[in-house]
Amino acid sequence: MTEPIDPIPADPVLQILAPGEEGQLWYVFRSRPRREKKAAEHFTDMGMRHYLPLREQVSRRKGRRYSSLLPLFSGYLFGCCSLGQRLSGMRGGHLSQWLEVTDQQTLLAELRNIHIATQHGSGVELYPQLRRGTWVRVVRGPLEGVRGRISQRAKQYRIVLDMTALQSAMAVEVEMQDVEIDDTAGGADLTASAETHCPVIG
Repeated sequence: MTEPIDPIPADPVLQILAPGEEGQLWYVFRSRPRREKKAAEHFTDMGMRHYLPLREQVSRRKGRRYSSLLPLFSGYLFGCCSLGQRLSGMRGGHLSQWLEVTDQQTLLAELRNIHIATQHGSGVELYPQLRRGTWVRVVRGPLEGVRGRISQRAKQYRIVLDMTALQSAMAVEVEMQDVEIDDTAGGADLTASAETHCPVIG
């Protein structure tokens, strides 16, 4: 008798990165200096969906290897909430601003790309946004499904992933045999993608 194969567990972060329920939207939150993780902990305590992209930083001291996780976009994290939750989050003492995102679909698609890249890719780094370049889609390997533009430095290829709301991007190494040209992809409008608010918290 053939033993049943256990299904691959769904990625809980990708499940979080979904449209908000009625009355909820995704926002970009700007933290106070070095408070990104504290803000994420506060969102967790509130039961609020959120995402803090992290990257691994490796260093060596006295022959030993040290690894730490740092915010990918220093000073920023993302949360899905109602207006009341947003106010409660701002009152937690770890945030300084919020940004309203007009294109929720693009934000979520970019966050899913970034999550897959930071979890499964190598050579993760911040990168300037590319105004030009070939759009591709990864069709096999650990980055399967990711879309972005191709950049080449020396003999190394990278796929560049936009974070339009921050007018920033990140890059991750990719093998060219794993990608196909994606004629359906396109960048979002890089202007007016987010509106910044600096509330007075009483």
